[in-house]
Amino acid sequence: MAEIIYTKYLNFAHQLLGVSLPILEKNLEDLTEAARSQKLDDAVMWKADREVVTEGEKKAEQAMRELVEKQFPTHTIIGEETGVTLSDDLEFAWVFDPIDGTSAMLEKVNNIAQKIASTNNQKPCFGITIALVHNDTPVVGIVHDLDNDITWAGAKGHPTTRNEETVIAPQEVATLEGARLASTVPFDQAGTPVMFRTQAQQRAFAAVQSAITGEAIAVGTIAPTTITNRNCIGFMHLLEEDGVDITWEGDLMFHDAAALVPILEGADIRISDENGQTLNFPVSNAEKEFRVVAAVPTVHKEVINYIAAANSDEHKPLSASIQTTEGRIDYAPKFSS
Repeated sequence: MAEIIYTKYLNFAHQLLGVSLPILEKNLEDLTEAARSQKLDDAVMWKADREVVTEGEKKAEQAMRELVEKQFPTHTIIGEETGVTLSDDLEFAWVFDPIDGTSAMLEKVNNIAQKIASTNNQKPCFGITIALVHNDTPVVGIVHDLDNDITWAGAKGHPTTRNEETVIAPQEVATLEGARLASTVPFDQAGTPVMFRTQAQQRAFAAVQSAITGEAIAVGTIAPTTITNRNCIGFMHLLEEDGVDITWEGDLMFHDAAALVPILEGADIRISDENGQTLNFPVSNAEKEFRVVAAVPTVHKEVINYIAAANSDEHKPLSASIQTTEGRIDYAPKFSS
């Protein structure tokens, strides 16, 4: 019975994508033209939280909202741009973000207009996220890569698909050494912490990067091999050949994180909080923030162990967080699986 129910809702999620996609494709074209005319600033609005949004995103979310209100008038709606409308029982909640990664989208169109090439590890990526949360658990998810026209979709009890073809995680790496890590913005260009703000978070991130590279990566820095600026698409690259093996992010909201869960779990990717626990999405607390670790299972356990080690060393100053002896990393030991 559950499979039939979630199939129905997965199909509806595709309808939501269908009504939003033409609006967002036109928006991307308009923004690219604005960038070429050096009028991109005029096409961008600032929100109260100093985030940016475009008119097309607002229109796309409104179109999705209206379809939900028509088809499922008793369901809660949690939108990035139009806010939260709570139902009486909170059993079902539709969650969407018309563009996860607006800044990356604007960077992309500006790069096109200015003929600026991005390095592969910093290529801006952005996408549409749509999810259904049932009894505080994400059960349907869609992420669409607007730039490359790829749709990943998943639902509880269903295999994950990529453009309607079943997909599972590629051959997993055995250990952290040599793994590929993605994180949208761990620190800004000045080294100011963004997603990793506490000492323990920064130590853990440095230790994992060091284990990957085999070199001591200083706290507050991003290793040359770490992939940034990917937003929700960075999580989907866990499912791509030559993609990534770990995606680790903080300060995610409902609309950033909910769609990821059924997609990744349906493709044999482990996704959890930083304690290795299942992510919970209490609809009554729609402002909740999430810290998310997603990885192939063997590597996921190692990352969680490094985080635990960093938390146990919270008293240590940051300058002492990474120690090396003859090139060997001594801070966080290898853990058995």
